[in-house]
Amino acid sequence: MAHRKRAVPEISEEEQEKRALLQKEWSKYRFDQHVKETRLIEDFLKSQEKALKELRSESEELYQQAIKVDNSLFPYEAIGPTYTPPIKDFEKTSLDGEYIDLTRQYK
Repeated sequence: MAHRKRAVPEISEEEQEKRALLQKEWSKYRFDQHVKETRLIEDFLKSQEKALKELRSESEELYQQAIKVDNSLFPYEAIGPTYTPPIKDFEKTSLDGEYIDLTRQYK
């Protein structure tokens, strides 16, 4: 079976410049979007901290309930070995093969 090769079209200097400007615009747009999202998250966290502080001043019991971790939100169960026996003579072997210690000893 013969493989066809697609000819790579020549891109004019004008088109290269156009693509470079488009790439710069896209990078600036994505950076601005990232900054806005980061600021929004920071604002949410500040609001949450303020609300928790207010709640704590009203009721310590409600505050403790509010900060308690709810494991049902992200259920995770792992089954596997809980103990791995040591490998015999592991300390004496090098994982990288031969090893010659060239560390200078000053006495």
